[in-house]
Amino acid sequence: MYSVIVPMYNEAKHVKIVLNDLAKKSPAGLKEIIVVNDGSKDNTWEILKEQQRKYKKLKLINLANNHGKGYALRTGARKANTEDIIFIDGDGQHHASEIKRFLRELKNSDMVIGQRNFFRLPVNRRFTNRLSRIATHILTGLKFGDILCGFRAIKRRAFLSMNLKENGYKIEIEMILKAVKKKMTVSSVPVSANYDRGSRMPLRESIKIASFFIWKVLRR
Repeated sequence: MYSVIVPMYNEAKHVKIVLNDLAKKSPAGLKEIIVVNDGSKDNTWEILKEQQRKYKKLKLINLANNHGKGYALRTGARKANTEDIIFIDGDGQHHASEIKRFLRELKNSDMVIGQRNFFRLPVNRRFTNRLSRIATHILTGLKFGDILCGFRAIKRRAFLSMNLKENGYKIEIEMILKAVKKKMTVSSVPVSANYDRGSRMPLRESIKIASFFIWKVLRR
């Protein structure tokens, strides 16, 4: 059994697409879909409540204020009722049918990261991703193909043991750095992404991530 955790912030136009895909295309063993509404200012929450009548496995968490992706992921993980957890973005760019790849790999790993086609990434994400990979290699001595993909799987006990602190997008980096520090097994699987449908990481978040890595490297 596994749980899918979906952080959402102002995703009103994607809610039905994401839930329909998860309900119809997720592999066998789905225990629950936990959606964390991270203080959306549009009508994401209203649509989610409507959809809850349609999907019996849908569990909702509503945060009154926007805290960030990292905070939303931690909130969802604490409520999960399975050991195997899948994180998937709420903008509809990833596909539930690919969850099976993560579950297979998670049998022999503590964490599995989705690896996107680098050359299909939006330009600003290519720069941030490349910088992040170089910095991660410097900091850990290990090479990762894609460390910023939000589509990933992890053992719940491993996730909670990391004592993660980052509230924003930087949690995806923090997860890898702490997993390596704790000598956890980290692997990856190829995933596709629909950038026409999915939302874009704000430029300010890309700058924050780049600055975070520069600070980390300089402190070594």
